[in-house]
Amino acid sequence: HGDLLFDASHGLWKLYAAETGYFFESADTRTLKPRSRALISHDFARIDAWICAQRRRPGFGWEPIHLITPLVEICLVTKLAREGGLLIHAAGVVTEHGGFLFTGASGAGKSTLCDLFAAGGASVLCDERVILRKVAGDILLYGTPWMGTGRRAENRQAPLTGLCCIRHGT
Repeated sequence: HGDLLFDASHGLWKLYAAETGYFFESADTRTLKPRSRALISHDFARIDAWICAQRRRPGFGWEPIHLITPLVEICLVTKLAREGGLLIHAAGVVTEHGGFLFTGASGAGKSTLCDLFAAGGASVLCDERVILRKVAGDILLYGTPWMGTGRRAENRQAPLTGLCCIRHGT
């Protein structure tokens, strides 16, 4: 593989330049050893994927989600970037006052805020990853299926009313 183009950090996945398009590698989050690899064409029309040999726990086999989820994520991130959108590590909620985005590091309180908003009747688009897109001059929030610890996600959109950057208090 060639130059590193994107690192999702935390050992999740990396994308490199390759002669035929892109080289993708997803790592086991505990061992950081490669879990899967793929060659992706420049136009994302073809993906050749491999599962890497791993030490498995007794009674556990290969789980397709370990290959599918990061590949779907990289395809979505690329499609959004090419079309003026982005996937952001954040929580999105919709209240009677509009759509609100809460971004912050893991552990900052995004899922906790979503639980509080949901208890008050708000819709939670997602407590882990939200899509932002500019549509007809407005910035819209979209829910995604990548839920966080709050296990909340809704297939819905709303105009962005407010953006809050949060951090865990001391």
